[in-house]
Amino acid sequence: MRREARRLCWIILLFALTWAPYPVSADTPLEVTVATNRPWYQPGDRVVVSVTACNPTSTHVEEHYAALCDRDQFQVLRDLAGQPIAYSDFGPWCVPFNPIVILDPGQCDVISQWEWQQRAGGWPLSSGGDQVEPGRYYVIAHFLGSTTEPTAFRILAVDSPAYSVAYPD
Repeated sequence: MRREARRLCWIILLFALTWAPYPVSADTPLEVTVATNRPWYQPGDRVVVSVTACNPTSTHVEEHYAALCDRDQFQVLRDLAGQPIAYSDFGPWCVPFNPIVILDPGQCDVISQWEWQQRAGGWPLSSGGDQVEPGRYYVIAHFLGSTTEPTAFRILAVDSPAYSVAYPD
């Protein structure tokens, strides 16, 4: 039993050292933006959100994320003055993104993607995951020590005139 406990302690220690936070600077030279794959969606469609980092400098840039597991990466807002209604489901657990961004001069690369199911909630919200109402929404992302400018998109009502233009029968 003692040997197993000691082995478990070593495994935990090695895991912790492997996943230790990297230093990050909030004044990164990279330009980080967030975008959705479309400007409007039918109720129930998956909203694909991408974060892109661009290197506008004339030198090679290598940035490390602050940590792999300790912050919300995406938030959906109903209005710019309100509280988030949905978070990426990553929460405090490890997330599927590359902890190092390496870009040559002028290069841009998608560094993370998230598919939102148009449901309220996500860690740390305790919401039951109800379908959100039609209307305008905003998404922001937190990456490389900074927060992106919000990107607007719309969830259409089924009886909306724009719905028939966007989704002809």
